[in-house]
Amino acid sequence: MNVWAAIYVRAVNYEEDKAAGQRPPFWGIGRGKEYALKAKKLAFCAVVSALSVLFLYLSYVIPTGKAALYTVSSVFLAAVVMETGARGGLLSYACVSILGLLLIPDKTFVLPFVLFFGYYPVVKQVCESRIKNRVLEYVVKFLWGNLAFWAVWFLARSLFSLVLENWSLWLFYLAVNVFFLIYDYAFSLLIHWYQTRIRSRIRF
Repeated sequence: MNVWAAIYVRAVNYEEDKAAGQRPPFWGIGRGKEYALKAKKLAFCAVVSALSVLFLYLSYVIPTGKAALYTVSSVFLAAVVMETGARGGLLSYACVSILGLLLIPDKTFVLPFVLFFGYYPVVKQVCESRIKNRVLEYVVKFLWGNLAFWAVWFLARSLFSLVLENWSLWLFYLAVNVFFLIYDYAFSLLIHWYQTRIRSRIRF
């Protein structure tokens, strides 16, 4: 995998050099370390995305603990965001979502990942890195969480004719906000565990 990834990265950089009017360096000279670094990151993204797909599939197979499995699946993408940035995280999210839709027979098990869990690592990273005020950061994350909830609700009502009484809907809405608060806290703990226990062992 690393060899073909390096060839792919080299080809992309060759075309970029030509477009910029620069003389592309000979294979393995000048930018060899840069290509090797990009190849390692590409391989890392592929492996982590595969693990994310695995836990997404387990959410379909295992009858209980689906929220935990979705959370772990999204934490893998958080590792991609930390190592490659938001763009790499979004690309991995797209790949995992497409593979999940192709591999899992019941597509409804993929929707929570596609509509909420999958891209939350990018949302969390952007909010926590760009918003310095802690209170404002949580307000923005809760606003996004509420928008995601209502988007999922209207989609579920349209596709599956889901109907709830008003009091049931608002009770469910309150429960979702409590879950979001717990989820964000647990997500932060898992990211901290990755940074302290795993990240130091990954050398790019």
